[in-house]
Amino acid sequence: MTTTEERGSPTAGQRAAKAGAKHLGRKIGWVLGAKIGFWVAVVLVLLLLVMAAGAQVANQQQQQTTTAGGAGSGPGGMEWDAGNIISDAVFYNSQALPDEAAVQAALDEVGGSCTASTCLRLDTYQTFPATSKWCTPYPVPTNGNPERYAVILLKLAQVCGVNPQVAIVMIGKESRGLTRSSPPAALTGFGCPDTGPGGSANCDAASSGVWAQTLGMFTSFAKLHQDASSVNYPEGKTSDILWNVAETGCGSAPVTVVNRATAKSLLEPLSE
Repeated sequence: MTTTEERGSPTAGQRAAKAGAKHLGRKIGWVLGAKIGFWVAVVLVLLLLVMAAGAQVANQQQQQTTTAGGAGSGPGGMEWDAGNIISDAVFYNSQALPDEAAVQAALDEVGGSCTASTCLRLDTYQTFPATSKWCTPYPVPTNGNPERYAVILLKLAQVCGVNPQVAIVMIGKESRGLTRSSPPAALTGFGCPDTGPGGSANCDAASSGVWAQTLGMFTSFAKLHQDASSVNYPEGKTSDILWNVAETGCGSAPVTVVNRATAKSLLEPLSE
C-alpha cells in the first residue's frame, strides 16, 4: 500500500518527464523568439526601405522642380524677379567658355540649323585694333587674316570682362543672327535703336557689320559695368520701365533693379 508521503513525492520518471517538458518549452520559446525576432527584423527593414524610397522620390521631385522651375519661375526655380534677371557673377564671368573650342560648341548648339558658309558660326570676319577706356586692347592677328566668330567672342570676352554666353544670348534676342544664312545689320543691336519703319532697327552706318556690332556690344557692356553714371536704371532703386523701347501704348511697370548686370544687359538698349 502506498503512503500519502509516497503519493506526494514525484517518481524518477515524473521528474525526468517534467525536466524534458521544461527543456522542450525553452527550445520552443527560443524558436518562437527567433522567429518573432526574424519577422520583426524583416518588418523593420521593409519600413526602412520604404522610408528611404520615399525620401529619394521626394528629393528627386524637389530637384526636378528646382531644375524645371515652371511657369512664372526664374533661374534655379526661384520666383521670377524682373529686377534680378541675371547675376553679376554670371554676367561678368569672362572664363565661362575658356577656349575657342568651347565657344564654337556653344555657337554650334544654338546655330546648328544654319549650314551655309556665310552663317555667323562658320564664316570669318575682319577684325581691327580697338582700344577704349573700358576694355584692354583687342589682340588682332599679326598676319591680318580674318578670324572665326568663336575667336572674336573669346577675345572680346577676355579683354572686356564679359561672359561670352551673354553675347550669344543677346544675338539671339536682338536678331536671331546665328540661325540666319548671313548676319543681319542689327546683329547685336548696338547703335541700332528701334526707330525704323514699324519699330524696326535703325542702325548707325558706323555700327554696321559683324565686327562693329560685336565690338560695340562688348564695349557698351564694359562701360556700363564700370561707369555707374551711364546706367539709366541704377541698382537698388525702383524705376518705371517701359514694356517696349518707346511708349506705344504697351505700358510700363515699376522695377527695383538689384544688380548692374540686370540694369545694363536686359533693361537698356545698347549704346556707346
